[in-house]
Amino acid sequence: MNATTKTAKKAAKSGVILETSRHGEPLPTYYLVPSWVKGATDRQINAALFKLAASIEEASVDEPWVVQICRETACVYLELGTSRDSEAERGMIVLRSVERA
Repeated sequence: MNATTKTAKKAAKSGVILETSRHGEPLPTYYLVPSWVKGATDRQINAALFKLAASIEEASVDEPWVVQICRETACVYLELGTSRDSEAERGMIVLRSVERA
């Protein structure tokens, strides 16, 4: 099993989802579409993740968030400055705006 196949199996989710960290903090997350990931090469997946992360960075320039990439699950997620629901919702709005672009 190659790395792309492993990524495709782990990437079962799709789109923008509000996940929760193991510490209970909200993590607005954007998953690449699993069917696309399954047929893509590692370089294509990496390029898509970096492009997505760059778009999220540009859309959230005034926020104190850290944009993170997870290759294993083919997603990009936000580490928020606080655990407030209002900040999590702002993060979700940014991710949804990038998703539509």
